[in-house]
Amino acid sequence: TGLDWKHFNWHQMEFYGNLNLLKTGLVFADSISTVSPTYAQEIQGPELGCGLEGVMRQRSDDLTGIINGVSYEIWNPATDANLAANYDASNWQAGKAACKAALQKTLGLPQSPDVPLIGLIGRLADQKGLNLVADVMQQWLENENVQWAILGTGEPEYHELLAKLAAEYPEKVAARLEFSDALA
Repeated sequence: TGLDWKHFNWHQMEFYGNLNLLKTGLVFADSISTVSPTYAQEIQGPELGCGLEGVMRQRSDDLTGIINGVSYEIWNPATDANLAANYDASNWQAGKAACKAALQKTLGLPQSPDVPLIGLIGRLADQKGLNLVADVMQQWLENENVQWAILGTGEPEYHELLAKLAAEYPEKVAARLEFSDALA
């Protein structure tokens, strides 16, 4: 195959007595990137390192966290074709109100301008804090006049919970368990 196997060291690929190809990839990669500078730090510790934190610390000079970002050209409320109404700093109140009403209509929620509408878009997972949101959400649904618009996919337990809450509180919860740039 052209590889000089004399240069490979079992300890660089070994993980608790087994071959670990992820570790091997991390050891031999020219560089390593992840979703944010914070996560790059977190995976160097035991909580999120999943047993590979030592390798991540050894490779820290080659580890880069790339900041998640938004394209302000695409996601610009003044020009975004996916919005019901475009707006800028001069007319944001009317524009946001029109967008809220259109979103409520699209999601099948009552169009209530005075009811807070909380939107959550993302991966539905403990790592993203959905366990915390789910606790608050259930309390607020019982005690507050608020609407929730949830868009995303993730762990099955959250799909089940959100589907259940949407069925129990159809005037307060709209859950779209999918990926949609237009709806986002």
